[in-house]
Amino acid sequence: MPDEPDKPDTPSDAVVNLWKRSEELAKIKANDASGIKPQVGSTPISSERSAMWNSLSQMSPADQAKTMSRLAGDWPYAKERRALNWPIHAGLLANCVSASLICSKINADMLLFNARLSYLESIKQAPKSPLVMGIYTSGVTFFLLQQVYFTPVVFGEDDPCASCTLSTAAAISMATGIAVPMLATPYLAYYVMLQRKQDKYPQVKNMIEMLTLCWEGSRAARPLVPALVVMQLAVATAATYASLWGRKRMFGTLEVDPELARELIIKAQTKDGPKEKVMEWISNIPLLGGMVKETPPEQERVKVPRREQKQIDSPDSPKVEAEEADKSDD
Repeated sequence: MPDEPDKPDTPSDAVVNLWKRSEELAKIKANDASGIKPQVGSTPISSERSAMWNSLSQMSPADQAKTMSRLAGDWPYAKERRALNWPIHAGLLANCVSASLICSKINADMLLFNARLSYLESIKQAPKSPLVMGIYTSGVTFFLLQQVYFTPVVFGEDDPCASCTLSTAAAISMATGIAVPMLATPYLAYYVMLQRKQDKYPQVKNMIEMLTLCWEGSRAARPLVPALVVMQLAVATAATYASLWGRKRMFGTLEVDPELARELIIKAQTKDGPKEKVMEWISNIPLLGGMVKETPPEQERVKVPRREQKQIDSPDSPKVEAEEADKSDD
């Protein structure tokens, strides 16, 4: 008998049913896996953040601002480097000019008894100590407040508000360039008067006399205040917008050029610039050291950028979903 042709192997109905059930089970598992929620407490990482900010986010806010300030001093592009570094020098120069004008008027009135003397005549004839101390106090206070309230905002990760930054810069300039010399110089001039042995002046005995001395002593410099306010506002405005322009250009370059960012950050972390040396010197002054003293790492408050804060507070974030799940369980 001839051999019968081989019949094709066909799976049995039981095998086909088993295969169909396994496919359905695989689909169910895939759907369950896609619906798994992230663990409670996990923080979403924004894809918008560059590698530079991912590395800087490991630092404290104070160290971030310090690193970026050093980086601005080594920035390879001249215009942007000047826009970031020259504003503080312009503010110091404006403060020295306004403080010297105020101190010379007060010295001429209290020490020479002639408030109408010119600026140069007052400097030549009056004792120099109130003038020097007034300029010194104004400059140090300006630099300190700039480093505490202005620099961290400009060099922080979040985009600063232009009007808020301008308000801060203007307040610092007018407080340190006008208010400080007008309040301090009368007491300095009065101290010089008390040191004169040939003349005797009444001593201040209570708080009312102290306030009266400041009020009456600064009277000669008050006509200068409107012009000095305009000058300080103009300098603060130019300095603020120059800093913000330089910041925008620098941060944009760092975002698109990670190699340059890595090189400059490494260089900034391994050297101390003149600003750090001045801040270290100010930290040794008893009255001012507490304002610039670095906070220990264990006491440093973590600052969450606005982009991540919006993601955390959004209705779809793991934290909000976990809280809603807890409420539903209750």
